[in-house]
Amino acid sequence: MKIYKIKIQGKPQYCLDYTLAKRRTRTHYKTRAEAKRAQDKIIKERKRLGDMFARYPESTRLEWVMAQEIAEQMKTSVLEVVRNCGEQDRLRTENQITLGVAIRQFLKDKKGAIRPRSYRSLSSTVERFGESRWEEPLAGVDRVEVSDWLKDGRTPQNDPWNSSTKNGYLTDLKNLFNWCVGEGHLDTPPTLNLKRFRATDNELQKREESKQILTIEEVGQVLSYLRLYHPDMLPRAALLFFAGLRPDREAATITWDEILFDEDIVHVRASRAKDRQNRYIPMTANLRSWLQQGLDESEGTLPVANWDKRWYKMKEDLNLTGEEWPHDATRHSFASYHLALFGEEKTKDALGHGNYDMLFQHYRTLVRKTEAERYFSITCEQWE
Repeated sequence: MKIYKIKIQGKPQYCLDYTLAKRRTRTHYKTRAEAKRAQDKIIKERKRLGDMFARYPESTRLEWVMAQEIAEQMKTSVLEVVRNCGEQDRLRTENQITLGVAIRQFLKDKKGAIRPRSYRSLSSTVERFGESRWEEPLAGVDRVEVSDWLKDGRTPQNDPWNSSTKNGYLTDLKNLFNWCVGEGHLDTPPTLNLKRFRATDNELQKREESKQILTIEEVGQVLSYLRLYHPDMLPRAALLFFAGLRPDREAATITWDEILFDEDIVHVRASRAKDRQNRYIPMTANLRSWLQQGLDESEGTLPVANWDKRWYKMKEDLNLTGEEWPHDATRHSFASYHLALFGEEKTKDALGHGNYDMLFQHYRTLVRKTEAERYFSITCEQWE
């Protein structure tokens, strides 16, 4: 640090030249006395600040310098940035909603946007998760809490939830917390890195031993029963068994103008499909036969009226209730027989899956090709 005399525009001035925070600085004064007072002040400040900052590690002091440089680029100060962050945290805390309020808002937003059955399932999951923490801050829910809830969950019979149940609940909770992020209630969802649960050896064994699809004889009995007592239900039933339509979302709403006899194609519109994509399913000869039978023997209106009650009675009359009628039996049956006869690619496309994961996880009951040929040869004449 030094003082020297210079001339600026012909007038004498005294320059105080020093380095501060690794930056060279020059200030000018009219008299040497003024420059000397400024020099003494800087030396005094350096000693005072040096003593104050000496107790902090060098890494911290370097961070301060870097922060100051960034603040200067932003045309602000480090102090102002810190104050703004504190104010944002305060506002976030004051405006923080509880988990219960978030769940109510989420369900209100979803009601009407998804099908009633899906809404009931979603509502049941998120409300059960929030039951014991309804008044807690939403931001307080963390990854461990969600993971523990899924791992420790039990049925009303006090049996641990199986992996399929846990994965279904995990999907619902991801929907909830992703919505919270989208609404600005959270920065990141606590479900972000939670992985799906793998089936245990016992679950796999139980699944292998349980009934997954209907037999050829059972499908024939169902169609024969409907032909005799409810012929107007035949077209929709045939679409379930031989086109693999989803029971509620697709088969329940399809109309005759989406069944293209001249092209042997069943068109599932994007508005009805789960993935919101148009799908074209090749019509097998026996599907065409059953659809035509439904048209010939009844008015054949689609969609079908009063379906649920009559469909349930049919299963009771044929003793196909409980474990005798597996979950999603029609679609699983179609997929398993279709896979054996037509292969993976055509089956994936017919089901409306974007990849093979769902096909291999849920629709791989072992079926011999000869059985698959018999399945897609079930005709009206055969079951008169």
